Amino acid sequence: MRFTSTYLDGLGVVVPEPRPIAEWIADGALTAEEADEWGWTGACVVGDVAPTAMAITAGRGAVAESSVPVDRYELLVHTGSFVQGGLGWPAHHHVQREVLGDHGTAIEVRQSCTGGLIALQLAAATLRACDHPAAVLVTGADNCFWFDRFEWVRHHAHGGRAGLLHGDAAHGVTLSNTGGFAELRSVVARSVPDFEQLYRHPGPQFPVPLAVPTEDEWRAITAATTLTEHDSRVLGVRAARAALDAVATALDDARISAEDVTLFIPSFDTSRILPDFICGRIPMPRSDVLDQFGRLTGHLTVSDHTVAIDWLRRRGELSSGDNLVLLGMGQAASYVAAVVTIT
Repeated sequence: MRFTSTYLDGLGVVVPEPRPIAEWIADGALTAEEADEWGWTGACVVGDVAPTAMAITAGRGAVAESSVPVDRYELLVHTGSFVQGGLGWPAHHHVQREVLGDHGTAIEVRQSCTGGLIALQLAAATLRACDHPAAVLVTGADNCFWFDRFEWVRHHAHGGRAGLLHGDAAHGVTLSNTGGFAELRSVVARSVPDFEQLYRHPGPQFPVPLAVPTEDEWRAITAATTLTEHDSRVLGVRAARAALDAVATALDDARISAEDVTLFIPSFDTSRILPDFICGRIPMPRSDVLDQFGRLTGHLTVSDHTVAIDWLRRRGELSSGDNLVLLGMGQAASYVAAVVTIT
C-alpha cells in the first residue's frame, strides 16, 4: 500500500537498561553454552512497571517532539504482543486519556510483534482520509514479566534457530500529513495463517480461557500442534516467500529499487536465516552495529523498529534521503514490511 504526504513527526521510546547475559548466567537462568549457542548478549527488563505506563511515557515523548498541536490528533493506535492489563479493560483508552485527553479516539491492535508496523498502515490510512492538518499517535509496549524468558528461547528453538529472547520496551510515534523527519512511503502485510496452530490452545476453543497461560500451559499449547516436521518445513518456505513478497511489494509501492535502499532493518533476532534469504534475492545493506544493539536489548516485540530508528537518529547515522526498509514477523504467521525515507 503506497502512501504520500505521510510523515513521522515525533518519536518517544522507553528502553530499560539491558541486563547483561553474564548476570543471567550467574543467576542460573541459562548456561554459558546456551548463551554462546543462542547469540543473545542481554535483555531489557523494566521490573514492576505496567506496559501502559511505559506507553504513556513514550507517547508523551512523541507528542512533545511533534509539531502538531494535540487538538489535531484524530486517532491513537495502541498495540502490544502480550498482556496490557485486566480482561475487558480498554488499555488503549487509558493511554489516550493520559496522552491526548479526549481528542480523537483510540483503538487497540492485536497483531503480535508486527503490531507496531501494521499500526503505521492504519495511521497512514486515517491521515489519507483527512482533508485538514492532522496527526495520529501510535504507541506500543510490553512487559514480559509473566513468563521465563529463557525457557521461551529453549522451547521455541527449532531448525537450528534460537527462540526469541524477549526484552521489555515501549515506543510512541506521531504520524502527520504536514511534515516530519521522515516520510512513510509504503506498508505491505502478508500472512501465513496456518501457523496459528502453533499457538492455539489444545482441545475445544470454548469456554474461552480467561487467565494468562502459565509456563506449563504455554508448553502444552505449543506441544499440541498437529503439524508434522514436513508440514513445518513447507510452512517455513511459505513464510519466507510471504516475507520476501512483502518486502518486494513495499519497495515497488514506494517506487524505490533495491539499489536505492540505505539500510534493511529486520526485527531484533539472533537468527539470520530470514534476513539472509531476503537479502540473497533483494540485495540490501544491513548494520552489524544495529544487530549487536538488538542482541543486547533482546527482541522488543512491537517496538523493535521504532527503537532502532530512534537509536540510529541519536547516533547521527541517518541522513536526508536515506531509505530504510523495515520488516517485522509476528508468531511466524504475520509479515509486515514498510519503507521510510529520511527527509
